[in-house]
Amino acid sequence: VMAKPPAPKATTSAGGGVSLCVRRAIVRASRLGRKLVAQASLLAAGNSNSSRPRNVVVSDSTWLILGLGNPGRRYAQTRHNIGFVVLDALVERLAKTSMHRVEHNAHVWGPVDAAPLLAQDDKRRTTSASQVLLAKPQTFMNASGEAVIPLGDTYGIPPSRWLVVVDDLDLETAELRMKPKGSSTQNGMRSIAACLDGNTDFARLRVGISRPPKDSGISIVEYVLGEWTDQEAVKVSTAVDEAASLIGDAVHGGPLTAKVKV
Repeated sequence: VMAKPPAPKATTSAGGGVSLCVRRAIVRASRLGRKLVAQASLLAAGNSNSSRPRNVVVSDSTWLILGLGNPGRRYAQTRHNIGFVVLDALVERLAKTSMHRVEHNAHVWGPVDAAPLLAQDDKRRTTSASQVLLAKPQTFMNASGEAVIPLGDTYGIPPSRWLVVVDDLDLETAELRMKPKGSSTQNGMRSIAACLDGNTDFARLRVGISRPPKDSGISIVEYVLGEWTDQEAVKVSTAVDEAASLIGDAVHGGPLTAKVKV
């Protein structure tokens, strides 16, 4: 689910923006068309940067950690934005403000050393070579793939080293589940898979938001775009800390090694 962004103007800008008519024509070009739409959207938004910053070094131990959500203050405290909340916690723990930049319509930090995500007594803290590149797509949830794919390409990080943090209606509030790959009905995940031509071989950390009570009369859209209750917020705060630890385990040993502590 995503909030409805402003309608695009049916004009071509002097700076080389893409007209609405051209975009519609591209949409009709099946899977290849979807990739071109993503590229056209980035160009129209002025996010056509295709090379990483010169001082950024990416290794084979670098993971791309993605938190999905909707941009803007209106959605900051909503259930659908739990991916953003987890990413913000990672940034606070790992990254410096000076490392922040905007690339491919996403807020980006790093890469940074991932060792601080491990427990203090974890021996891997002293030998870790793992790093994480942190990103929050600003495309609105349903178009997440339009930011994620260019980021992966720019930094040379394959989907096998992506970890997406996303909300999940089918888990109880604050419940955490790590999954190494597989299909998903969550719209942000579906957008990423579509831009990868159906490839779902990337890890995801599912954070439960539960479902509205059947007799509440609240629609799914209204519910996920609603804010946490005070009771839910307490549970979620604890889950965010645990999520950071799970991500640390995943980037050091793979998603299958990340276990929720009971």
